[in-house]
Amino acid sequence: MYSHIHYLNENMNLMIKTQNVEKAIFYMIVYAISHSIMLATVRLLSEELSTSTLLFFKNLFALLFVFPLILKKKTRLFDTQQLNLHLIRASAAFVGGVSIFYSVSTIPLTLVVSITFSAPIFASIFAYLVMNENITKAKVVSLSLGIIGVLVLLRPAMSSDFAGVLAAFLAAIMTAIAFITVKQLSIVDDHQTVMIFPFIFLLPLSAIMAIFDWTTPSIVQLPYLLLIGIGICVSQYSMVKAFSLAEASSLLPIDFIKLIMASALGTIYFGDKVDGWSIIGGTIILIGTFILFANKRRLHE
Repeated sequence: MYSHIHYLNENMNLMIKTQNVEKAIFYMIVYAISHSIMLATVRLLSEELSTSTLLFFKNLFALLFVFPLILKKKTRLFDTQQLNLHLIRASAAFVGGVSIFYSVSTIPLTLVVSITFSAPIFASIFAYLVMNENITKAKVVSLSLGIIGVLVLLRPAMSSDFAGVLAAFLAAIMTAIAFITVKQLSIVDDHQTVMIFPFIFLLPLSAIMAIFDWTTPSIVQLPYLLLIGIGICVSQYSMVKAFSLAEASSLLPIDFIKLIMASALGTIYFGDKVDGWSIIGGTIILIGTFILFANKRRLHE
């Protein structure tokens, strides 16, 4: 009787786990698609609007979308003892946002997305330097593949705008810093607090920046600006939801959709030439990242 109940419980747990993975895959696909569309929209508007203006409207609309949560939680949402870490994360998000928007406006989408795949690699390096995490064989392999991938990416980068390439790498580094700070913040703070704080800081910062480089959008452009705000909210929510339902190692391969979409959107709408080196470099980095997360999952089992 006991073995029969145990067998049923195991089957039920397996079914729930399978359902969670399926949901996670769905959210990850939504993340990849919405993020790619958001970047393509930024590329489209960057031909007439400044990076500062685009960043301001992105943060404005993003804050408007999460405002109902602020009204619901009120002061409880800002209950934290880690304000310094929130400021570091917000600063990284601000610099990273400026960098990614600038890079999208100057270099091909495929190259931008490929470079951003290196963020978890940088995060692993920072975790070792700042948090004294151990270096394992898997991390050495992952970092080695990451370096090889970056070197491969430098080939198409040499024929692109150098400032745009540097901006894309800076965005990846800032994303890595955000990974580390979020990991620390999530130990103590509520996940909604961790999600909301950057929006509170980013809007005034981007507003000040926009004053010095303002370009007034037309009525026709406003829906596209709204799409950027929706895209960042949907992509961030979907990513968080996906990683809450399944291990990163099982979801990272799906992130490859971003590279495919970036190549397709760049080619169809902006006349970008599909550079095989960008795709190869991004794939190598993604494989290295997959090995890193797969090893973490094995150690926690």
